[in-house]
Amino acid sequence: MATDSENNGRIRRTGNDQTLHAGGSGRPIPTTRSDVLLGSARQLRIEHEGEWYVLRQTNRNKLILTK
Repeated sequence: MATDSENNGRIRRTGNDQTLHAGGSGRPIPTTRSDVLLGSARQLRIEHEGEWYVLRQTNRNKLILTK
């Protein structure tokens, strides 16, 4: 996939990629790459409805979301 600089860095879909849609709503799901979220860090704190979560990249490059 290539980023589209004219489209604010969003990913331009090519090949076998498909636009994902939220179940039943027909609206596309916002999409980004993990390296855009994490940058040079290996974890990211996310606040959701007053609760804090940590998105962490493991040594095997898997993602884990914990509360």
